Amino acid sequence: MVIKVKVSDVAAGFGVQNKEVLDLLAQCGAAKKSPSTVLEEGELNALFDRITKTHSVENFDKFYALRSNKPKSQAPQQKKEKNFSLRKNMSTKSRSKNTSMG
Repeated sequence: MVIKVKVSDVAAGFGVQNKEVLDLLAQCGAAKKSPSTVLEEGELNALFDRITKTHSVENFDKFYALRSNKPKSQAPQQKKEKNFSLRKNMSTKSRSKNTSMG
């Protein structure tokens, strides 16, 4: 399966301007591109190497601190309750079918 990624998608994903991505591609020796150009695998690899080197961080403490401060969502608990009620209903229905057949 071929993955198609545009220059503008890469820029948005890394939170940088299209021009920065285009400049990095030019430094890698790629032909002139536009923001809507679909990149090849080799170009993506070279680009990811350069971007991660130029935007590296010493550690992820700040990232983990932000994640741990976020309030936990209630969605997983609600989903569990819904699944339980669905199973309960299905179980009741299957018992009623079995008793009416037997």
